[in-house]
Amino acid sequence: MFDNSRKYVIENVLPSYHDFFDHYKSGPWGENQLLRKGINAAIALYHLREHLPSHLKPRRAELENDCPDYGLLGDIANVAKHLNINRNNPLISNANQLYEIMAITYYADEQGEFTASQIEVHIKLDNGTQRSMAEILYNVMCMLRDKLDNLGIVALKAPTPLAPNRALTRAKADQINTDMKLTQGEAYRLQFQIFKYNYEKRERAPLDLTGQQIRFCVYSPPEKIEIQIFIPELGVEFDYKVPLSKEQAIQYVALKSDAERNVFTKAVIDADKEIQENLQQEIANKVGTKMNAQQANPADRK
Repeated sequence: MFDNSRKYVIENVLPSYHDFFDHYKSGPWGENQLLRKGINAAIALYHLREHLPSHLKPRRAELENDCPDYGLLGDIANVAKHLNINRNNPLISNANQLYEIMAITYYADEQGEFTASQIEVHIKLDNGTQRSMAEILYNVMCMLRDKLDNLGIVALKAPTPLAPNRALTRAKADQINTDMKLTQGEAYRLQFQIFKYNYEKRERAPLDLTGQQIRFCVYSPPEKIEIQIFIPELGVEFDYKVPLSKEQAIQYVALKSDAERNVFTKAVIDADKEIQENLQQEIANKVGTKMNAQQANPADRK
């Protein structure tokens, strides 16, 4: 499998850890993708101790003393494997206590209010406390990094610090990928949590939604893109609908700016002779209609 403990770290622990955080920063929601990657990272990190040379291997109690979240990480790894656990007083006892949520935070700037969405994995402990998978993984990685360095196994860069309470700009919020991926015919439990950023305390706080009505809308990808054709020399102006294939429609809705959508629409037209011919015929029809109207009403000519 892995040749030695160093290889286990380089080829399993680090890729699993970065796979989770790359998705956490800007990945699609749905199908429990982030949850799966979090569990994989938890298993790799927790079992690293068992891959160390026997004469260097620290006891679990020692690692828990250095980082209490190491024990919780062990419970996460075990509950993910066994579904239910009850030995050694675990902090969580059922795998359903691990779940994905979409955290939606309201911010404000000189242009007004805006939102940013962040997919997260939460762990609800048996005592009712809610923890973040990202925070647990980060805490354990920092501890194990120092341990590996002290043991002479491998020297790693410090993990990128978390910034859960950092205020996002509108531009940064627009860059976050909030796409959703679902499997047709498969049920999926949608969970949300709404926050509002407190600029005085520099932290986000949950909004009280008691009595509020929340509406969630799902739209089909567009079958056509409506564009405006304007030819001032001919005095022609009209709307034209560019047809899209299913694949093109999915690509189109993933675009983030008008500039990207304009480039994409032009590429669709340029690649399809039938659309080009249809558009040219539509322009000719509009020109012909205008000329006929001018001939019938000479006073309208300029």
